[in-house]
Amino acid sequence: MASDPLASLVMTTENPYKSPEVAKQRISARRPALTGRVVYAAAAAFLLGFALWAGSRPITGNDEPWDAPYPFYAGAMILGGIVVGIIAPKRFVPALLGVWLGQIVALAAVPWLAAAGWLVLGVATTAFGSLLLLPGLILGWSVNAVINSRRRDVP
Repeated sequence: MASDPLASLVMTTENPYKSPEVAKQRISARRPALTGRVVYAAAAAFLLGFALWAGSRPITGNDEPWDAPYPFYAGAMILGGIVVGIIAPKRFVPALLGVWLGQIVALAAVPWLAAAGWLVLGVATTAFGSLLLLPGLILGWSVNAVINSRRRDVP
């Protein structure tokens, strides 16, 4: 079988856009990496969700954070969303999954919550409660955009 003369022409350095090195760089630039800010968003949100449930009894005296006085659960979720949104803007899905998983792990791991048998019902209720993170994420993303726009304006 004869070699294709066009193939050797395409893969030479005469056409840098067709070289294997450039092709690899272009592919890796388009592929989002599961590192950096995605991991930060998920980890920070996970810690928020876990701390919210684990700290509810020591801070408020109530086993569940939504039994505490009104702004505790909603306020913590929105403020936490602002922080996560500043750290990792536009990473809404990893942040929402992280806060939800953090709450579920707390329901299973914190002794007074696990003994209450809240895990099955808690999976569904914390999924809806996790949506309270969204306004904070959007606000944090906006704050991050303002901060970054001011950095670009500085000569």
